[in-house]
Amino acid sequence: MKWKGRGTRIKSNKYLISDPLTYYSKDYPLVDEPSCINLKLPIGKPVIEPPGALGYWPHYGQITKDQRANYLRWMAEGRTDNLEDIGYAFIFFYGLERRAIVENKDINLIVNEIVSLLRKLPFSNSFNNYLSNFVAYIIAKVGVQNIDERTFNSIFDNALKIKSDDCLSVVLAWFAVNRKPLPVQWAKTVAYFDQRSPRSVVLKRTPQKFDDLFSKKYEEMFGEGIVLKTSKRHKTIGYHPASSALKGYTLFPYNIPNARGIQGQFTPLVKIWTQAIEELRKFSRVIGKGLEKNSRHAYEALPDELKGQTEHPDAPRWEKTFSEYMRDDGHVLVKTAQIAEIQGYVYRDKLTLKQSKDLAKTAHYVGLGIEPDPRITNASYKWHDLVALFRPDEDPELPKDSTYRGASIILELGMAIAAADGVIEDEEVDYISKFLEGQFMLGGPDANRLHALRGVFVENPPSLTGISRRLRKVLSEGQREKVGEFLVGVAAANGEIDKAEVKALRRAYKALEVPNARLDDILGLIRTDLSEPVEVTRAETPARKGEAIPTIEPGEEVGIAVRLDETKIRNILIQTREVAAMLGKAMGEVTEEEPEETTERKTSKPTIDARFEGLDPRYHGFLAKLLNTESWGEEMFESLVREHKLMPSATIEVINEWADTTLGDLMIEEGDPLIINNRLIKENDG
Repeated sequence: MKWKGRGTRIKSNKYLISDPLTYYSKDYPLVDEPSCINLKLPIGKPVIEPPGALGYWPHYGQITKDQRANYLRWMAEGRTDNLEDIGYAFIFFYGLERRAIVENKDINLIVNEIVSLLRKLPFSNSFNNYLSNFVAYIIAKVGVQNIDERTFNSIFDNALKIKSDDCLSVVLAWFAVNRKPLPVQWAKTVAYFDQRSPRSVVLKRTPQKFDDLFSKKYEEMFGEGIVLKTSKRHKTIGYHPASSALKGYTLFPYNIPNARGIQGQFTPLVKIWTQAIEELRKFSRVIGKGLEKNSRHAYEALPDELKGQTEHPDAPRWEKTFSEYMRDDGHVLVKTAQIAEIQGYVYRDKLTLKQSKDLAKTAHYVGLGIEPDPRITNASYKWHDLVALFRPDEDPELPKDSTYRGASIILELGMAIAAADGVIEDEEVDYISKFLEGQFMLGGPDANRLHALRGVFVENPPSLTGISRRLRKVLSEGQREKVGEFLVGVAAANGEIDKAEVKALRRAYKALEVPNARLDDILGLIRTDLSEPVEVTRAETPARKGEAIPTIEPGEEVGIAVRLDETKIRNILIQTREVAAMLGKAMGEVTEEEPEETTERKTSKPTIDARFEGLDPRYHGFLAKLLNTESWGEEMFESLVREHKLMPSATIEVINEWADTTLGDLMIEEGDPLIINNRLIKENDG
């Protein structure tokens, strides 16, 4: 029996094998080697057989002559991936084992050949495990520290096909010894092997999206990757030969640095893996229903981190609307209906808050901002509301804190007062805008938002009564007084208050339900003391239209233009940000979908349904009725929720969390209409 290596040939019957890398003999060999090609044995014709026909531990000298023809043809064709039975690849591998382990020769050549086989034949876990463990053993024998980067990359250029635990330990030891960051593809492999990482249908339905999301999260958390540490205790790498001829052969185990001995450093990878699965569940369910991956529903089910990698299916229609309605002043003002129809919504006088927020989200996905934005205001759109679309300099983003919300409410208040006489003058608008810019120093994105919102208010002035009603709901009388005092400061910021402004302020105080006496007190406070000399510094050009400040005669009534104390006005305006923060926080806590707690809900005893064990009993009656219909329009759904004295968003969240944990999937598929997975209860009952 002889070895035939690189640059040699074996000819058996009509089959010529180049670079055979195997043993051969011209007669029956003295050594029982299952890979040895015995040229004396008869060769038949290639035959198609079911997988497994070779049996366990196949042996070239013991298979049929037709099976030998199959093997020789595969070898002559260059050991391609065209292989119907993995047993033939095992016959070839047995020879590589003997050459490397028993004879300790051609190590580099054999490792390269094994890597080639792993790439070509990934379908057999058994074959993959043996070859991976063999590579790990050889590297441990040579010494991890002796493998240079080029050799390492040539062996492990396809990390995801490595499924051997020992092989992974060798890889991690190499990264740790060389102090190199762990690349993302290896981080995913580590997470896959970790017993703490969950398995899910998400991995099968959306493998590429999962890889993309895992990669983004890993790079955001670790940049180039984790630099691994090793424990004091080494990892021992042994090997059990696949060949039956080597079963009694004793192999000496080798130690390598043990990076996996410090499990804590891999905990973040398990967390990323788990988060990626959870965030892709919704997308996975959409795909599981047979919907196209490039549909609107599929896109909107994607995690936000992946949405930027592909264009929203509705983007062309949004861009068309944006271009068509661009005005000379740069504003794009459209009715809610014009964008709601793109989203597929049918007419309704008022959209739900969820529909309104979904519109704003879609605008974000197509690269546009929208104002007013229900994600900021917590207020629903009406079908014929006017909204502004704008294109941010960079990716659209929501304000980072409540400062913008406070500034937008002050803008609305100022515009409402300016519109109190029925007309908003350009000078008034400019004055209010410059005042807000100076006071708040809003960043570029927030300044763009405020500019867009101003365009809406100019075209469709806000109602002083309307905004005051909203403020009365969330502010105490003392807080409303502070808002009123601030409005006086805004009106007086140019050094004068004229009759029209005083009249508007009186209306504002009335709308805020603050006594007008408080307005008179503040106006009296900021008037100069007539017993002292008065020095008034005037601007060369008035900031806005108004009457000149006349001399105040004794007994003159408040309501005409008066001299003002600039120091006291400045003190009022210093409180601008404090007032804005108060407004921003208060209005941010308001939501249209939050029902009031009722005595009936507190005292009524919920019905218990045995099918819903583990779910809060107060949801049992609601869920029982919900299961009667597979599809619910949002209005019908919300009506049923209200009937049971529950909150829509909280109800969906609680029931879905229970169903996912108890039944393995979500009960309520969000959308319009909502889809109810009745089958979960039926399958559970069965």
